[in-house]
Parts: sequence; structure tokens; C-alpha cells
Amino acid sequence: MREIREELGVTVRVGPRAAADVATVGGTGTLRTYWAHLDDGRPQPLEHAELRWLTVDELHAVDWLPADVPVVAAIARRM
Repeated sequence: MREIREELGVTVRVGPRAAADVATVGGTGTLRTYWAHLDDGRPQPLEHAELRWLTVDELHAVDWLPADVPVVAAIARRM
């Protein structure tokens, strides 16, 4: 919740896990994803160059990092 507030300037309510954990390249970390509900604010890319919403059909049009691919696939299946 803190990271979302710092990076996007919004308040969210964190829900259940969105996908299984994925080890990062080199095994130095773990990517964990959760469903979240936007409670307050309009997302702004405060620490990023770009922000955009994707429909389910657009999910596979992005050049995802290798660690993101299984997470995106799991999210697409649930949407």
C-alpha cells in the first residue's frame, strides 16, 4: 500500500494474491502480486515515465520482463 501511494499517489485496499510467487532474475528477490481496489485518488506516474491501463486483450501486446510473464498469464486467466 505504501509503495502504491508513493509511486502512483493513490490509496488502495489490498486483496488476495493475484498469482504465484516468481523468483527474480538471479534469484535475488521474489515478485509477489496482489489484487487491489482503488479507494482514493487518480493514479499519476510519480516515479515512472508512463502509466496506462490495459484491457485483457492488450495484456500480451506489452514486452514484459521475463519474471512478469507468468504473472500476467495468471492475471489474464482470472479476468
